[in-house]
Amino acid sequence: MGYGFECPHPANAQIVEEAYRIFNNIQETSYSLSPQVDEDCGLYHTNCSALLNYILKIVAPHPLSWLYIEPTHSYPRAFSFYQTIMDSAPIPSSPWMHITSLHDAIPGDLLAWRVNETIEPNKNTGHVVILLDFPQKQPDGIFICKVFDAASLPHSNDSRPRGTNGVGIGEMRILADGAGVPMAYYWSYRQKKPRFKPMAIGRIRLSEFLLHSPSSEGPQCPAMHLQAR
Repeated sequence: MGYGFECPHPANAQIVEEAYRIFNNIQETSYSLSPQVDEDCGLYHTNCSALLNYILKIVAPHPLSWLYIEPTHSYPRAFSFYQTIMDSAPIPSSPWMHITSLHDAIPGDLLAWRVNETIEPNKNTGHVVILLDFPQKQPDGIFICKVFDAASLPHSNDSRPRGTNGVGIGEMRILADGAGVPMAYYWSYRQKKPRFKPMAIGRIRLSEFLLHSPSSEGPQCPAMHLQAR
């Protein structure tokens, strides 16, 4: 799937392509803590972190191997994405990069947040999404972010009809400080107050950690707003 612009970050381009490939293949989807994917039938019953685990297994298995997986799970949960991104800066060999500001975020970056310091086996630990476009700063200072995820509730302008859940594309609003550092989120326009959580933007650092390109046409990424940055 080409977007008309050659992306300077191959990992991001492949993540975006894989997200759209899955989105276009969906025949049936639901939010599930017991992930089940059947590509041939277009079935994606999964949650946010299991979906990212599935995508990274295909396009970036080495960075995936850096994520902590609890003994009680077969995939890294949301807190592991957040913590791996935050801990990457002092580790030169890490394939992960912490992008501190939404001003510097690009399509294919991950946005993850952590709910609590204490992690419990059967409780929500946070959320993780793929950015599908450049975050758009609004006059009130809030950023609108087009995201791809698996969710129990739809976001704003969402591909998932109200009352449904699973894998889809929607818009979230992210509250950031003056430097663009994310601090809180609005799940959808229906949410009136921001939810403040520790948040991190992550990017895969090196292209040599990729397995292969899902597209024979070469990695591409959305061109919108890129030339103006």
